Amino acid sequence: MTFDDYLALPKQERVKWGLFYISPSGMSREDWDKWDHYVSVRFPCQSFLRRELWSEVGYFWRKLKHSWYYLRCLIWHRYHIIKIDTDPTWKDADYKIEKALEKLLIDFVEGEKPFERIVWDTDTHREPEKIIKQVYDFFTYVVPQKQKEIDDLFDSMSLGFDMISGKETTDEERAKIHKIHELENKLNDAKTEAYISIILIRGFLWT
Repeated sequence: MTFDDYLALPKQERVKWGLFYISPSGMSREDWDKWDHYVSVRFPCQSFLRRELWSEVGYFWRKLKHSWYYLRCLIWHRYHIIKIDTDPTWKDADYKIEKALEKLLIDFVEGEKPFERIVWDTDTHREPEKIIKQVYDFFTYVVPQKQKEIDDLFDSMSLGFDMISGKETTDEERAKIHKIHELENKLNDAKTEAYISIILIRGFLWT
């Protein structure tokens, strides 16, 4: 449509109820500028209100929507908080770093469901997909099993045994202590590798 085509339209197709101008569509930039000048002269007050005031209303509406979204996130969703533990007491930095990485990876897999939403069958995505799945399985299945093995072994120690002083130790208890340390060291080494893997593929942890 050209500006001349617009002017040739019946009045009811250009002005609604004899009061409100109807904006055309499909005009070139030159014809649009002509139409813009036309309505600003023919409908000066209406043109100002619909352009300037409506633009301001739209701006404040967007700000209001953003504020409501911000309030929801602050009170309910709390995306900026990583909840690493239900126990609110003091936690050392090393513990918080480890649990934060574990929580972020698990939440990514279970919450964002990347394997349902992302096409991983590409040269750049195959290896990260493999690592994410391996680390997720490690944190959710392997670690609990290994930790239970350590806890069960520790619980089997005699009640009178002092882990720090080493009092009342027997050969059997000394063997258990050695086994516990061995299992803990192996688990910590495996965790360290998993944490490093998360950092290396962190650029793929988004949907």
